[in-house]
Amino acid sequence: MTKAELAELRLQIAREKERTYSEMQKIANSLVSSRQQMKNAKDHELQLRVVIQKYDEKFVTLQTELKDTNLSYGTFKQDMDMVNYNIYLKEQKNHYLESQP
Repeated sequence: MTKAELAELRLQIAREKERTYSEMQKIANSLVSSRQQMKNAKDHELQLRVVIQKYDEKFVTLQTELKDTNLSYGTFKQDMDMVNYNIYLKEQKNHYLESQP
């Protein structure tokens, strides 16, 4: 092997090392980027879970208040039905008394 061939071989090896090193750098950068994206996604997931928890609490509160409102309305309706029935009975008695001589 001549000195020129040896020098050419060393040059090729150096280029191959440089290309390998460059590829390793790209892979390392990609790994760092992927890890950062994963961390960001995890943080976003945690934020969404907090928001969902708040909405769940509000929904439970709304259901409770709606249940209470429905109970109150039911009681009110029963009272109104009773008043209407009493008015009906009074009107019937009034008509009966008016028809008596």
